[in-house]
Amino acid sequence: MQFTDHNLYEHFKNKGHEVVGFNSKDSVDTIIEKSKGCDLFINNAYDDSLQLQLLHKLLHHTKKMIVCGSVAGDHIDENDIPYSLHKKALQEQFVKTSPPLFPKTLIQDPN
Repeated sequence: MQFTDHNLYEHFKNKGHEVVGFNSKDSVDTIIEKSKGCDLFINNAYDDSLQLQLLHKLLHHTKKMIVCGSVAGDHIDENDIPYSLHKKALQEQFVKTSPPLFPKTLIQDPN
């Protein structure tokens, strides 16, 4: 399993899973190279368009991917417009590309 969130990393590590974590010092290319072929990639770390890049570049190279979005993608947060726009783009791309690849895709909408 590959992770971009420390709490999730610790949770699955403590359950005995083989886990690889990434941080802001890791380049996109490093994350992609180390994640190809993994059983599960949790795409949770926000850094401008990083989640969207990882979705595009790993979509066909992991068995499963969890993509963590935000309600900010549905309702623009006036205090952080760039964050909202990135989350909206991520959501739109995920909805467009996921169902054909992952027929059991679950898209949760808190509204």
